[in-house]
Amino acid sequence: EAPRVRQDPLVVSLIATLASGVLVGPVGEQILTNGNLVNFFTQIRRWYGHNSDLIGQAEVPDATQYDLQQSKQTHYEAFNIYIPYGKARVDLPSGANVLPPNFANFFSGEGTVGELASLLGPVGALSEGYIPQGEPLPYTIQFENASTAASAVGEVRIVTQLDGDLDPRSFRLGDLRLGDLQINIPDGRSFFQGDFDFRTSKGFILRVSAGLDPLSNTATWLICAIDPLTGEVIQDPSIGLLPPNDVTGAGRGFVTYTVQIKHEVPTGTEITSTARILYNTSAPFDTATITNLVDAVAPTTSVTVTPLVLGESNYLVKWTATDDEMGSGVKHVTVYVSENGGNFTIWKRQTTDT
Repeated sequence: EAPRVRQDPLVVSLIATLASGVLVGPVGEQILTNGNLVNFFTQIRRWYGHNSDLIGQAEVPDATQYDLQQSKQTHYEAFNIYIPYGKARVDLPSGANVLPPNFANFFSGEGTVGELASLLGPVGALSEGYIPQGEPLPYTIQFENASTAASAVGEVRIVTQLDGDLDPRSFRLGDLRLGDLQINIPDGRSFFQGDFDFRTSKGFILRVSAGLDPLSNTATWLICAIDPLTGEVIQDPSIGLLPPNDVTGAGRGFVTYTVQIKHEVPTGTEITSTARILYNTSAPFDTATITNLVDAVAPTTSVTVTPLVLGESNYLVKWTATDDEMGSGVKHVTVYVSENGGNFTIWKRQTTDT
């Protein structure tokens, strides 16, 4: 059987536990402020039982060494772990008999651009749609089955290739919806798989597989209505994920995700996004392309306060606010004041004065 989907997987190493225990103890502050952390973790590894002569192996281990000699058959699992150095990259090891997924077929051919598929991106500033660095940018891919369709949709695949200036490591899945079915994806996931039992209410099992392939920067969602009797995509034209759409929105759905701009991308860089939706074996539907510009640097402000007469309570207050070249600029300024050490309150609200 496939392992169950865990909502909040936690991995805590013994080294992390030992180090934390020492650092929160009575000598922890001394180690952090005056000690040599490299030597400290070397000692932790020694207590852990580290042996530099012992390394892993690429071969599948012999099953007999895991045999517990019990009445039930013993099962074990072996897999490789690759740890990159420096800036994280996802490269396949040399000589590995693993082929990266190929999404070219999903992007081949012309797609129909119309009202049945749309992409909503972050609301940017001004007509250029300036968007900031360092913030998760929300995207929603919407789709629907035409009201004139002859049958319900049993399988939906959504694909979108991230712009090269977006950071694939920051990609996070959001919730999705199909008709009246709402699926909440656990927070912080860049990949998700799960089955949801709607046999009683809908007559099928909803299967969701979604995630990002970092080699091609392609995010995909495969959503299927599974026939509980056959285990295959349901073939009954009257049952499915999206019936022909009506005024209730029964044939409408969406998926969501967030992603951030790479830190090194300069102001003025263009970010483009589009998506493709495929129903069963039908021709694809494409969303219109949306474009934003990067505003990489926040405005800087300065305030000077000068007494008009020394010892009195009248002041000359001046302020300036500037944005970097090619940035979105400064629309207005709000100035706050605190009297006699009290709470700051608004003095000038959204003013263009200086």
